[in-house]
Amino acid sequence: MNILKINGKNFKEMLVSGANNLSQHESEVNELNVFPVPDGDTGTNMLNTLEGGLMQSKDTDNLGEFMQSLSKGMLLNARGNSGVILSQLFKGQALYLKTFNEASALDLCNAIEMGYKTAYKAVINPAEGTILTVAREGVRMIKNDIDANTSINSLIMKLLFQMKIALDNTPNLLHVLKEAGVVDSGGAGLIYIYEGMKKYLDDEVIKRYNGEVSKKSLVKANNFKENKIDTTNLFDENTILTYGYCTEFILQLQPKLKNKEFNLDEFIKFLNTLGDSIVAIQDDLIVKVHVHTKTPGVVFNKAQEYGEFITIKSENMNIQHNEVMTIKPNKKFAIISTIESEEEDEILKNIHADKTLMMNETSTNDFINAINSINASKYFVLSNDKNVVLAIEQAKTLIDKNIEIIKTTNMVEGYFALESLMLEDYDTLDAARVSKLLNEGMDATNAILFTKASKDSNINSVNVLNGDFIAINKGKIIAASKDLIDLVLKSISLVTDDLSQVSMFTGKSLDIDPYDILDKISDEFGADGVVIDTKDQKYVLMIGVC
Repeated sequence: MNILKINGKNFKEMLVSGANNLSQHESEVNELNVFPVPDGDTGTNMLNTLEGGLMQSKDTDNLGEFMQSLSKGMLLNARGNSGVILSQLFKGQALYLKTFNEASALDLCNAIEMGYKTAYKAVINPAEGTILTVAREGVRMIKNDIDANTSINSLIMKLLFQMKIALDNTPNLLHVLKEAGVVDSGGAGLIYIYEGMKKYLDDEVIKRYNGEVSKKSLVKANNFKENKIDTTNLFDENTILTYGYCTEFILQLQPKLKNKEFNLDEFIKFLNTLGDSIVAIQDDLIVKVHVHTKTPGVVFNKAQEYGEFITIKSENMNIQHNEVMTIKPNKKFAIISTIESEEEDEILKNIHADKTLMMNETSTNDFINAINSINASKYFVLSNDKNVVLAIEQAKTLIDKNIEIIKTTNMVEGYFALESLMLEDYDTLDAARVSKLLNEGMDATNAILFTKASKDSNINSVNVLNGDFIAINKGKIIAASKDLIDLVLKSISLVTDDLSQVSMFTGKSLDIDPYDILDKISDEFGADGVVIDTKDQKYVLMIGVC
């Protein structure tokens, strides 16, 4: 069939076909979930969310009425992050189509666009490389090609094509996907739904799969026997609750509680103090919440001040993680590094850092948790600051792991230590070779760090006035000046007389164009250079010279 407009009944039939198609691939989507703690089962969660919405939806020709009932049903049946996000993709469509008896391809395209925007707003800290990216890029790339003459068939075909391109790109946006060699599970699930919708338009009948679904990536905390989890020795006096609890609930607000007026933004701020992976949505008197927290009781008690629970769930993610770790193969080695900014996180992960820790998260326990989150035969930990070495050494004594500390004293040394791994075929490296390369890369680095003085002083025969820029090399102040560019040129001449290459790492507080500095260096020393924007919190500028 070739449809120019859809109404409530045929859109429902399209979605039933989409749900049936997803059921055929439920196990496949489940097993794509590679995050250290699988948040339930992505395929199962998405399927239950969509089917729950369809079961509670109206059988009506009126598209707007159908979409409103579908949206409400999906919200009430949403499971896990993926299910909640899926419900919001369709809530946005429902909002746009609220007054429509039927819709053209252009109308539906606009509705799908509102869907991804609604979903982005619902996720407190949206990450790229997820179902959100796939939904956004799919419609963004086709929007200008859709007009009043486009058929629904053509719209879905074009949308699918672009979503598949976006899905294939997700490993380039999320390091954990690239490491595991998979695409995003939620994005894959969304594509299977739209594939089923397309098959309906192509007159292909898709039946629901009712066979056994693999639970390889799922641990049901309420069914230990089925999953063969030994309940006699789950925890002991040395147990560290690394991951907390995957906590979800649907709350019905009680208007009678006049002294407890609910404010979603304020409640989200409260959740941010207790956990992460937060999705919080309000639809009239219904509030749907998902959060990873170590204190679910505190969350529940706060929520109950505003109403009563319709559904409630909290599962221990340490159990889920331990089960998954028995499935995932050991890595030969893992690399952990400290960072000062989110930009440094992306930079270092692109050159083989497996995990990073912000400098305000570098306690002994933080390093223990970071190491335990990766299943590897050996761990290399780059300190990037001498002040965190002791915490790493303490972590090393407290856990039975093969840990080597690479005592980098700044981001520049850490960067060049990791970049040394790029000189060889990474997949062929063993731990001994990695150790040699990391140490050689660190030792070969000559870093100059620039910051501002906060008081007058005279150190190492360098006179420093409050507000001066100061240059630090190998832990010592080597020069100071009011003019940063002059200081850069002077400090380079102090540490080397044969400059061939400069790598410039810009900090958050740098207020001049780094390329102006690079041009001056080139004029003065005839050297090439690159600029890497780190938004470092500690230093105005960092330079690696060789």
